[in-house]
Amino acid sequence: MREKLNSKVLFDEDGWTRFQAEVPKMKLVTPSGLVERLKIGASLARAACRYMESEGQLKAIPDGKHSKQMIYTRVTNA
Repeated sequence: MREKLNSKVLFDEDGWTRFQAEVPKMKLVTPSGLVERLKIGASLARAACRYMESEGQLKAIPDGKHSKQMIYTRVTNA
């Protein structure tokens, strides 16, 4: 039997600063990757990705839209 993971449903101060520091450096960002890496809930990961996209730090891959999950990449200045 698999152990149930205790995922956070809201960011605390430490989690939010860690999110803002790590995510813009990641080459490939998916909500499931954030769930595994930051131990947060999937709905929080999806909302955080949308927020970072609206801030211009992430961009969605045009053909990367899966039926259930978006794929993002970091924004480069080049």
